[in-house]
Amino acid sequence: MERDILELIALGIDKYAIEKDENGSITVRQSINWEGKLINGIIPVKLKQVYGDFNISNNKLRTIENCPEFIAGTFICSRNYFESFKGGPKYCRILQCNFVPELMDLSHAPFVQMEVNGQMEQTRVVTEALQIYKFACRKGIWSAQESWDENIIRLYAAYPSKCMTWNLINQYYFENRGGALGENLNIL
Repeated sequence: MERDILELIALGIDKYAIEKDENGSITVRQSINWEGKLINGIIPVKLKQVYGDFNISNNKLRTIENCPEFIAGTFICSRNYFESFKGGPKYCRILQCNFVPELMDLSHAPFVQMEVNGQMEQTRVVTEALQIYKFACRKGIWSAQESWDENIIRLYAAYPSKCMTWNLINQYYFENRGGALGENLNIL
C-alpha cells in the first residue's frame, strides 16, 4: 500500500472507506475525527473529499492546508491557531469554528448550506459572523472564557447599531438551533 493510505489507516480510517483515483486524489467515505490526534500540528495527507464529518479541533494547527475541498458533513476546526481558511474546504454542510483567536483572514471561508425561505442555498454566512467577531475582539468585548451566547449578548448591549448584519445570521441560527441568545434578547 502507498504511504498516504497507510498513514490514513494509522489515524483510524477504515481501509475500505478510502478511495484513490487515477490522479492521486483521495476520497474518504466516513467521518474523520482527528480531534487532538495530529501530533505534528499539520494535516498529514491531502484529501479531496470526505463523505461525513471532518473534525480537526484541539490540534494547535497554524494552517489548515490539506483539508478536503468538499466535506459532506460538519467541518469542526475549533481551538486551533490558523490565521486563514486558505487551504481549507470550499464547501461544508455545517461549520463549527470556535476559539480560533488568530483567525482574521476570511477570504477563503467555505460555503455552507442553509435554508432560506424554504430553499437550500449556499452562502458564506460565516464571513459576516466572523467580521462581527473581529470587531468585538478589537473593542475588547469578546472573551474566550465565556460562551458564544454570552459574548453575543454583551456585543448587542454595547453596540446595537453595529449588529444589524448579525440579525439575519441570528435569525437563521437561533430559529433553527435555539440557544440562550434568542431567549435573552427580550431582556436587553
